[in-house]
Amino acid sequence: MNVVLACDLGGTRFRASLVDTAGEIRAQAAVASPPAEGRDGRAEIAPEDWWLSLVEVCGQLARQEPGLFRAIAAIAICGLTRSQVLLGADGEVLRAAMIGTDSRAASIAMQLASEFAGRHAEVRHLNAFHPLPRLLWMRQHEPETFQKVRCVIDPKDYLNFRLTGQAASDGISLARLLAANTIEDGFDLLSACGVP
Repeated sequence: MNVVLACDLGGTRFRASLVDTAGEIRAQAAVASPPAEGRDGRAEIAPEDWWLSLVEVCGQLARQEPGLFRAIAAIAICGLTRSQVLLGADGEVLRAAMIGTDSRAASIAMQLASEFAGRHAEVRHLNAFHPLPRLLWMRQHEPETFQKVRCVIDPKDYLNFRLTGQAASDGISLARLLAANTIEDGFDLLSACGVP
């Protein structure tokens, strides 16, 4: 019997289940999610802490149902959106991830919204949680780190990267970044802001 390892990377709990081909949950486990560090609008989590949570929850499942755990045929991970993990050229994590509640880029978002109002459809979505203002915050406050960024992915994508060695995401997770990169009348927000 094949099963899917289904994981939900939540803000308070990291849950995982072994689900059979009929959709029945055969085993479940959970651990506390890593706590966010920060104050004054900062909310960050080291991506390695999510990896350690995945290892811990998988260890629980392997002990509960060793036969089923060996029958994992696929892995599905979801959760913790509006959070960015920044990878360098060799796939190294460049810094702690800015998670959904990090509000440090709010003033940059307002400035962009004012500067580019009416020029691009994505402007109406700019806020402190949008990846573009966060990247610009990074360029302003951590320029050495910004220069090394080669990949922006969600926490779930980081876990998949650790499992497969391939950095990849999907159009839903990266919707705001992709929209900022969409050319409208010869103009896209990333280029206009000097973000490669």
